[in-house]
Amino acid sequence: MKKTLKNGFSLVEMILGLLLMTILATAVLQWLESSTRAAAAQIGRAELQQALRTANHEIARHARHAGRGGLPPAVAVNVDSNVEPNRRILKTDSPDDTGVPNIVAGTDILTLRGMIHNPVWWAKPSSLTYDPVEKVGRIVLRSTTPAGRLPQNLELLSKVKNSRVPEAVLISGATGDDVYGVALVERGATTIHSSGDRVTLAFRFTGDERAEVYARLSTNATFPINTLQTTGIGRVGILEEYRFYVREEERDDGIHRVLCRARVLPGHEEVWSSESHLRREIVENVIDFQVALAAPRQLRLTTLVQSRHPHRHRRSARLVRLEDKDYERAVFPFNSFETRSHLRAHLTSLVHLRNL
Repeated sequence: MKKTLKNGFSLVEMILGLLLMTILATAVLQWLESSTRAAAAQIGRAELQQALRTANHEIARHARHAGRGGLPPAVAVNVDSNVEPNRRILKTDSPDDTGVPNIVAGTDILTLRGMIHNPVWWAKPSSLTYDPVEKVGRIVLRSTTPAGRLPQNLELLSKVKNSRVPEAVLISGATGDDVYGVALVERGATTIHSSGDRVTLAFRFTGDERAEVYARLSTNATFPINTLQTTGIGRVGILEEYRFYVREEERDDGIHRVLCRARVLPGHEEVWSSESHLRREIVENVIDFQVALAAPRQLRLTTLVQSRHPHRHRRSARLVRLEDKDYERAVFPFNSFETRSHLRAHLTSLVHLRNL
């Protein structure tokens, strides 16, 4: 009798094998998908953390120099909390002034004044003179400090003289920061001496509308010319003013919220130099910016960012309150289903205002 040999798999075995392979492939695909989502979320969180560090570092870097040169806290630092809708970074009445950015309603504006980036020069206490007929004062600055021990770089004054920007000069008294004055630099009367080691800086605090606005930043809102002439002067520098805010703009891929820095003429609602200085971008995807004056000489910065695109499988926690902001009552839907589908993160930094 002839034997019949059976080779291969039976139908049942093949079905069981295919089923097992399907289960394994499904498990691997689910693991890969989960790993991909986790990696994307991790990258998203890392990007948010980097954005937060960049934002708070940039603001803190400026804030630490607020008041440098002799300004008191009330003049050096100002916070506009939870601004109203349609507020612009410059308070202008012209609706056609499209170059002035709008501020996102409900966010804060931080204003800082002082010699933030500019150098501080020391002057000989008796070097200030004033001509009441011309209504122009003059200060002689040298390339070394009055004691002659340390060098002073006067290069900025050459740029100021040749610039069209009406700069403000901050002059502090020799006896301390309780007496100081802010005035308009008289570029035409400022003299750069041929030797390069001496500059006669001319200024005006009256007889000109802009000069009088600058003078209102002085001690008791009046330029203390008599006191400065009597007690002498100490430090001198070109005053700066910066404003940090969040603006909203429409782009091809949607609405963007951007944390920006604006430089304006001190005490004025007027841009410094050109409109490009009104919207210097620091970081994108900032949905809120809150500032609080903490303990004396301390500033608390809180920045809230979110991912550009939503994540289908994740929901951010509900926001309740940051500083004085109640997110349940905010105009922007911070706690809506759609908004919470984005990754969110916030960072609070405490900045010591060491120059106040």
